[in-house]
Amino acid sequence: MGSEKIQWHPVFASAMKLELKEYYPEILEIEEEHQLSSKPLAVDILVIKKRKDVKILRNIAQIFVGHNIIEYKSPDDYISIDDYYKVKAYAYLYKTLVEKVDLIKLQDISITLVSNNYPKAMTAHIKKELNKNIVNHSEGIYYIEGEDIATQIIVIDQLPRKVNRYIRLLTKRVNIKAEMLEVIDESIKEPKNNLYESLMNIIATIHVSKIMEVYEMTYKLTDKDMERLERIMEKFNLKNKYLDEGMEKGMEKGMEKGIEKEKIESILELLEEISDVPQELEQTIRKQKNMEKLRGWLKLAAKVSSIDEFISKINDEQ
Repeated sequence: MGSEKIQWHPVFASAMKLELKEYYPEILEIEEEHQLSSKPLAVDILVIKKRKDVKILRNIAQIFVGHNIIEYKSPDDYISIDDYYKVKAYAYLYKTLVEKVDLIKLQDISITLVSNNYPKAMTAHIKKELNKNIVNHSEGIYYIEGEDIATQIIVIDQLPRKVNRYIRLLTKRVNIKAEMLEVIDESIKEPKNNLYESLMNIIATIHVSKIMEVYEMTYKLTDKDMERLERIMEKFNLKNKYLDEGMEKGMEKGMEKGIEKEKIESILELLEEISDVPQELEQTIRKQKNMEKLRGWLKLAAKVSSIDEFISKINDEQ
């Protein structure tokens, strides 16, 4: 064929059609051209590059090497068995699609799979079918042993609050008001930091009603800080979103019922962070219908240091 460049791809496709002619095209569909996405080889992964001379001590990044490929699943999604293989395939492509052979070593690549829940089906497959161990490295972080590419699984809902409060906000769980309050406080102190603004936007989208609960818990703030917080509420239109959310759920009475229930659950969550809540106290809180009292108890639960202190103070109100 002289100097003409051979187009191997269509040739191979034709050969496959012939090899499988008894199944093609009724049983098998063979695509000669198939893109991974709208852009060639553009995939929904995050790649973090790290300097080789720096060791990362943060729990979620201790596995990091030079090139780190991260697959994140939204709160409504999960990591499947195929996701495991897909991300490994991305990693191999990432290694090979460079200008020089073996420029990126396998040992200089890591894979991170992130989701809200522990991927039971995927991990069971890895253990049974691939005969690999999965070890709990630390809270919410699991390493897959025996991989040619270092791989970890991050379970957001299991991460420690005091260490990973930012990533823990990317969830639909109900017990994240403490993290929300901390991030709101930080965003007030650093109003020009766009990273907080971006995070607040995501939080506001996922948790409108919970943001409003946090708003009512900011009793510690000075007047100046309250003004800043009001600007945050206005910027993200949170109050209107909260009202809209309530209207979607039903009539005004139903909305009040929902808010009342949420306040009760919030009080109990805060108290449970201190210690086990006695059954009698839980019943007292659940029976309370006065919204003003519930608001006061919510603020009280956020600042007391013991269950006995909380009981003493609500008894003083009687």
